Amino acid sequence: NQIGQLIAFGVILSYVFFIIETKKITKYLMLILFFILFSFLFIVKCKTAIFAVLISVSIIFFKAFTKETFKKYLLFGTPIFILFLVIYADELILGIFELLGLEFGASVNELTTGRSSRNIEALQYIIKNPFQGELLRYSNIQMIHNWILIRAVRYGVLLILPMLIFYLMILFFGIREIYKTRLNNFFQIGCFLLIVPYISSLAEPGAPFSPGPMFCFIYVFLGI
Repeated sequence: NQIGQLIAFGVILSYVFFIIETKKITKYLMLILFFILFSFLFIVKCKTAIFAVLISVSIIFFKAFTKETFKKYLLFGTPIFILFLVIYADELILGIFELLGLEFGASVNELTTGRSSRNIEALQYIIKNPFQGELLRYSNIQMIHNWILIRAVRYGVLLILPMLIFYLMILFFGIREIYKTRLNNFFQIGCFLLIVPYISSLAEPGAPFSPGPMFCFIYVFLGI
C-alpha cells in the first residue's frame, strides 16, 4: 500500500508537468510517464490509491483547462467515450476487476479486503463506548483501517478531539487551496497531492500522517 501511495504521487506529478510544461517533447514524455505509472497502480492493486488518483486528476483537469478548451474536449470526447462504453462495457468492467485481482460481482467486503466489516465493528464499538474506548474495555477488533475510527476506538471520542481538529484543519485548508489555485506552476501541487493521503486515511490506519518519510514532502509542498 505504501508503494501504491508513492506511485500515486508520481502519477499526479507527471500529470501536472504534462499540463504546465511548454516544451512539446517534455509534455509528451510526461504523458507517457503518466500512463506507465497509472498502470503500475493496477499491478500493485492499490485500490485506494487508484481512487485517489482518479479524483485528483479529475479536479486538476477541471482547474487547468479553460472553459473553451473544456467545451472542445466535452464536445468531441463525450460521443467517443459513450461509443467506447457501449461496445466494450462488459470487457472493460471484467478487465478492471481482473486487474484488481477480484471476481466480477465481488462484495464490498471483498473489494476492501475485509476492511469494511472491521470498520463497521469499530463504529458499533464507538457507539457503545463513546467516551472511554479501549481505555476501559478492550474491543477485540483486528486492525482497524480508518484513521479516525482506530483512534476513537483506542482513546474514546473526547480524547481524540484535538487530533481530529488538526486532521480537519489541514483537510479544510487543502480544499480551500484547491478552490483558490489556478495551477499555473509546479509549486501549487501540494493541495492536489494531499487528496491521496486523505482518501487513504479512510482505508488505512496511519495515513494521512504516517509513515512520516512517505508523506512529509506533501506537507512541504502544501506549505510552499
